[in-house]
Amino acid sequence: MATLAYTITVEGLSDDTFKLTQFNGQESLSASYFNGAPCYGFRYDVDLASRLSTLTADDVVDRHVELKMYRNQQLVQRVHGIARAFTQKDIGHHHTFYALTLVPALERLSLRHNSRIFQHQTAPDIIATLLQEMGVHDYRFSLTQASPER
Repeated sequence: MATLAYTITVEGLSDDTFKLTQFNGQESLSASYFNGAPCYGFRYDVDLASRLSTLTADDVVDRHVELKMYRNQQLVQRVHGIARAFTQKDIGHHHTFYALTLVPALERLSLRHNSRIFQHQTAPDIIATLLQEMGVHDYRFSLTQASPER
């Protein structure tokens, strides 16, 4: 019988800060909804337990998060993203329970609305500028043709 295990780590916190108690998620290639919220690639609602009772949203939100899934002690899937939301739930004798929403870093772009003009730049240059401004650094272009300057 296969054994399943899950771990979650948050940038800036010790790897053993959280124990994952439950998660529910959705992955999609195009915009859809999960639990009433837009799903841009993936969205996981994660329930956590921690011995630390003083964690706040400032400690977790917008930080890089990695969810790992193991089958028979072999890593079978990694999900890299950011914490979109973090809330404290119940407080017990030895653990405090939290909820975290894990989304792709690209979802940061949904928080920004503005208009501006880019001149004398290629489309990849413009996209790279927008991604870097929102803290998205894990991307790569794989173009088959040169993009004209506009």
